Amino acid sequence: MKRKILAIMLTLTMIFALVPSINVSAATSRDALKKNIKAKTSKTILKSYFYDYDGNGEKELFAVVGDKNEDADEIWFSSSKQTKKVYGDNLAVYYTDAKRVKTINKKQKLFIEETGAYGSSSVSVCYYVKNGKVKKASKAGEQLTQTSGNKFAVYMTAFDGMKLTGDKNKVGHTWKKYYLKWNGTKFIEYKGSKISANKVKSYKNGKTYLNKIKKAGYKIGTIYKRSNGIININCSKKTEEGVYYENVTLKLSGKTLKLVKIDKSGKNIVQQSSYGGSYKASGF
Repeated sequence: MKRKILAIMLTLTMIFALVPSINVSAATSRDALKKNIKAKTSKTILKSYFYDYDGNGEKELFAVVGDKNEDADEIWFSSSKQTKKVYGDNLAVYYTDAKRVKTINKKQKLFIEETGAYGSSSVSVCYYVKNGKVKKASKAGEQLTQTSGNKFAVYMTAFDGMKLTGDKNKVGHTWKKYYLKWNGTKFIEYKGSKISANKVKSYKNGKTYLNKIKKAGYKIGTIYKRSNGIININCSKKTEEGVYYENVTLKLSGKTLKLVKIDKSGKNIVQQSSYGGSYKASGF
């Protein structure tokens, strides 16, 4: 019996020795995936991001691409299943600004870039990978930023800082923070619902914060409560120049409100918390 088993093992060893080995890791190495992209474009890969984006044990690559000695203006993706240009709108890609790969959990990472025309506004683009193939996320907004896990914020642009006396239009560029949740395939905004000042007063510290806004010389406007517990209080102040529009952000935890400070050096509650302009129910 032992001789038969030994003979079988020797036969199997000879069979496997004749079968050519396939080096899967080499086919999907950083250099191999970059080579796939280089075969499809004459532009230069300026920076690459090599990670396992969909948690399947195989790494994929995103690359920021542009003309040599020029600005980046394309984003490419490559994996063992796909190589394609995912962005190329002739707008700059601001790839040097920050770390672009965001970890959601062990099974998913997102690739985020900021694009634009070097003006005062920009456009975020976001991609995820499923089964080795790239997908584009909708509603990436502007200045898309991960706050923690699947929680994100965008800073949406508006011209609503003030209204000059005698002018019907608002002026003054502002960027207000809105809140998103990533559900695995898309972003869902924490939209706001209108609430009254009396509702704010019903929470602990609510009356105190409203009084501080009034004490700073501002009139309380529309108030929005968002499904993540954020409360945005719009307020305004009249001067000889016109009307200034500001806002105050509070965070509701249980039945208690706490001021969200963005500038601790501010002299009053509005200066400490305002992003400028007036909040809407939705940033999009």
